[in-house]
Parts: sequence; structure tokens; C-alpha cells
Amino acid sequence: MADEGPAAWPNTEGSIVAYAAARWGRRADAARVVADLEAKAMAGDDVKYLKIAEIYVGLGNNDAAITWLNRMRPTFFLAYVKINPLFKPLHSDPRYPALVRRIGLEP
Repeated sequence: MADEGPAAWPNTEGSIVAYAAARWGRRADAARVVADLEAKAMAGDDVKYLKIAEIYVGLGNNDAAITWLNRMRPTFFLAYVKINPLFKPLHSDPRYPALVRRIGLEP
């Protein structure tokens, strides 16, 4: 990862790299990206909500991740939580089953 900072990260919104930064101990970088995404998130912006939750999982803040995921509408985007290994830490959370059942999936 280059030292240009989160703004120069190539992936959309920097969420995947911010997740990795959090896991590698670069928590300040991840926190800057998530703060920026939170400021830009509009009501009903499921993709941004998902990206914000992704970063919070990387930061180890499952409560914040679940909060953002619960803001999502029950669409196919929510299925991403079940199939993406980045969200695996949420699978043991007692709130997880209700989250995936909202779109008709079994936990």
C-alpha cells in the first residue's frame, strides 16, 4: 500500500483497502475512510452502507457494522453479508440470523 493515503486507493470508495488497513493495524487510515463514507451516505444508499459495515468489521466494531447493515433495505445487496468472507466475524453475532432472514435466507 502506497503512502498517498486513502484518497489514492484504487478500489471504489477505498472500502476494501480500508478493511485491510484496519486488519493490518492502520486503524487511523480506516477510520478516515469510514468517516468520509458516513458523511457521504444518503438515506437508502445500500452500497455505501455495506461498505461502511465492511470497514467496521475490519476495525473489529461489530456493533457499528450491524447498525449500518440494519439500515439497508432487504435487497440482494444484503445477501453479500452471508457470502463474503469479510463478514464472517458477524456470523456468530446473535443479531446475524435476523439480519439475513430479512431477505429470506437462512443463517
